[in-house]
Amino acid sequence: MDRAVEDELREEIHLPPVLVPSFVVLFVLSFGVFWEIGEFAQDIVADYAGIQMPLAQHGLDDTMTDIVFNTIGAIVVAAWGLPYLTDLTDAVTDRLEGWRLLEDDSSSASSESETTD
Repeated sequence: MDRAVEDELREEIHLPPVLVPSFVVLFVLSFGVFWEIGEFAQDIVADYAGIQMPLAQHGLDDTMTDIVFNTIGAIVVAAWGLPYLTDLTDAVTDRLEGWRLLEDDSSSASSESETTD
């Protein structure tokens, strides 16, 4: 089976395998930006409430250091982690393929109770 077909959950969605590392890096960087915004918001709340937050923002140097390490980590995961995790996700997917979703179980249970009445 084609690798691009295996990664699809829907026929309408197609993500070429060559773009997956870029997607991982962009996703990690985006999450890091939202994390930094959260730290900034916590600092505002902490100053207003007069408390000290454990995840405090210590200035622009701290923010930039976090973003640089997020970038390095994302590149490492995209370069090394994806080939390793692809085999792992394939194994998990193969193992879970036969499982039914809870929605299927609840809908079949309700339809069975309706037919027995």
